[in-house]
Amino acid sequence: MIKILLLFGVGYLVFKFVILTLFRYRPYKKEGIKAEYFPLICSFMMKQQTNFKKHNDALHDIKQMAVNEPNLRAIVRNFGATPVIILLDPALKKEFAHHHHLYEVADYFGDFAKIFMTGLVGAKGDDWKKQRKIISQSFHFEFLKENVPVILNTTRTKLKELSQKSLEKTLVLDEMERITSEIVGKIFFSENLSSYQINGKPVGTYLADTLENIGKSFISVGYLLFGPKYIEKGLWASHRKVLAEVKLLEDTCKKILDDRKKANVQSKDLAWYLLETQKNANEEDRISDEIIISNYVTFIMVIKSFFLNSYLIKCLGWYSHYRIRSFHDFVCFG
Repeated sequence: MIKILLLFGVGYLVFKFVILTLFRYRPYKKEGIKAEYFPLICSFMMKQQTNFKKHNDALHDIKQMAVNEPNLRAIVRNFGATPVIILLDPALKKEFAHHHHLYEVADYFGDFAKIFMTGLVGAKGDDWKKQRKIISQSFHFEFLKENVPVILNTTRTKLKELSQKSLEKTLVLDEMERITSEIVGKIFFSENLSSYQINGKPVGTYLADTLENIGKSFISVGYLLFGPKYIEKGLWASHRKVLAEVKLLEDTCKKILDDRKKANVQSKDLAWYLLETQKNANEEDRISDEIIISNYVTFIMVIKSFFLNSYLIKCLGWYSHYRIRSFHDFVCFG
């Protein structure tokens, strides 16, 4: 009986991660798109590992392709049984950015972390167009001008804090990420965001760390087989930890927004502009509290993507060799 079950399990793995994946690759190959495949796990992550070990750059091979094969418009790699399309052609990237509503958005988070998928990153169709329109209208010249002092003051404060401590084991990308997360948080919720912490960490830092822990949960055979439901069941301590972190993050973000509304804060940050839409008579011109919170999370996710080397390396258990020897090194690197 055990042998039969084992045989069935192996057969299922071969079918899903080899036969099915290669079948899904066929349409891309017919279109002449370069397709790279690594059985079971993912060529996407394997390439990141190889790039980092050889070049200290997780995206080294993609950058080289863009230089050596200028006519290469996109490549396809697998994440388990799922094809991952990496756009290289600027025209394709522009097309995707401007017509995001025409494409299917994969939901990697599932029900346990809807906070990550109801903003611009995961919104679909008309909902995406509505959010994009309202949020883009908020980023006008006066808004950006008003936030220049916030950016400067936050950066100076963080650099001063760094100058007063030992930097021997400080990671450059981590510190740059923290500074950027703090800036984004204050552009969203003004200076009063600093009064909130989660488990002794700034909200932006806690959010970024939660994303890392979710990323670690994703890189497992269980997730590749069963998707987000594998995490939602809370079978393992690491999964229960992730579920608790997401819940705490949601509750804290809701409290920040509720406290702000009760205090009637008039600082014209991004939250103020988005909350003002709730006074519009037309429902299509309003943004809900849930969407405001999710877009704050979305902005932090974008920062995580920007510091992609650091993120992928941590998720896979690797670490950056770039360490700061002195405060001067940090400023020059930045």
